[in-house]
Amino acid sequence: MHRRKNSTLTLYAILLVFLVPIVLAHVLYHSGYGKQNHRSKGTLLSPPVSIHAQPVHYWQIASLPPTTSDHIKYQALEKRWQALGRDQARVHLSIIGHTDTATQISPQWESVDVDQETLDELMTTRSKNAKACTIFIINPDHNAIMCYDDENDLKDIDFDLRKLLKLSKI
Repeated sequence: MHRRKNSTLTLYAILLVFLVPIVLAHVLYHSGYGKQNHRSKGTLLSPPVSIHAQPVHYWQIASLPPTTSDHIKYQALEKRWQALGRDQARVHLSIIGHTDTATQISPQWESVDVDQETLDELMTTRSKNAKACTIFIINPDHNAIMCYDDENDLKDIDFDLRKLLKLSKI
């Protein structure tokens, strides 16, 4: 009889060891713990906007054609790009649309030519704040996957891009 009591105590201990983490995770999830820490800062585009195919596969920080007041933003973006360090070679700075505008900003910027339909789709894309998106992250498969409006801080782009580069093999 003593042996039977010992085996049920072991069974309850094993059940307790496996059930406590599940119950604790459930309670923490529904209490809101950590919900703000895993989200991206930009707006995830679902479905992604397909850009034309290029022979080279790399990540891009792409902007819509700039207005005259955007040059300070592009200089700050260029500094963020330089701060990527060893990952800088995996990311290119791009202007969507006009070739002459990209060379006027800086030699680091390149032009991405898109058809008018794609340009219109990018220009009408809205962020999660219901603002017009102006900057996009384009993956190596040539899809715009995230967008940022003027309310996003430039460090938000840096935060999301570093996370994407860490998870990417390319």
